[in-house]
Amino acid sequence: MSAMLHAAPDYYPDLGNWGVPKIPRPRRSKRRRERVISAAEVTRVLTWLYSPRRDDETEAQAAQRRNVGHIFRTALLTGARKGELCKLRWDHVDWGTMVMQIVETKTEHRAEQTVRYLKITDTLAEILQERIGESRGVYVFTREGGEVTHYYQIFAEACRAVGIAYGREIPGGFVTHDARHTAVTRMLQAGRDLAIIGSITGHKDKTLILHYGHASTESRDKAMDVLEDFAGKETLGLGLDSIGTNVLIYSGMRGGMVPEVGLEPT
Repeated sequence: MSAMLHAAPDYYPDLGNWGVPKIPRPRRSKRRRERVISAAEVTRVLTWLYSPRRDDETEAQAAQRRNVGHIFRTALLTGARKGELCKLRWDHVDWGTMVMQIVETKTEHRAEQTVRYLKITDTLAEILQERIGESRGVYVFTREGGEVTHYYQIFAEACRAVGIAYGREIPGGFVTHDARHTAVTRMLQAGRDLAIIGSITGHKDKTLILHYGHASTESRDKAMDVLEDFAGKETLGLGLDSIGTNVLIYSGMRGGMVPEVGLEPT
């Protein structure tokens, strides 16, 4: 519709200097997603994506489905964006040092590319080794570094098949990008600091502090457990009932008097 209105003066000269009215556009919510994918959900989705070829599938379709599983799992294992994984090349994989490079592409917010160096863990190594036999080009997961054919359809089908809500606008639904948020959340809950997490995922410190600086209930509980381990009764061997009747008796309430240790009066 917008293109038609802008082209109208070319077809109707009598419009003269008529200007195209401002066209209202629906606003997309800028609220960040907070969906964390559970281990049980990951297991269900990957089990379906990794299952053997079905009778209604060709070998190529089954391989494509499995590749979708590899990309989703690699996103969970690295915190990388799906687009970054689609552009992952074999020359970014160093088997000698067991390190892989994630190249962050230019965006409107970044003037240049940045590179993150990530350890190739055991599971990542298995995925990459399997892709060696499947990949026929310079890219690990794709042919030319572009989008994976039918990725979203396959992923949505996997979610529906195992009874998990899928979709950005669906209440409780999740999408592939939630793997990135999940990776950050899990590392935070494990006590990793923001600088280390940012070096893995590519988030800037201020972004992490703004969007992930809040403590979850689980991470707060773990922090409290650290203090309990430091000064709690199990560590010090001092329960309240073992301290005895020693109390602090103040010799005065004014003038900054120093408290004296004495016995509780009977």
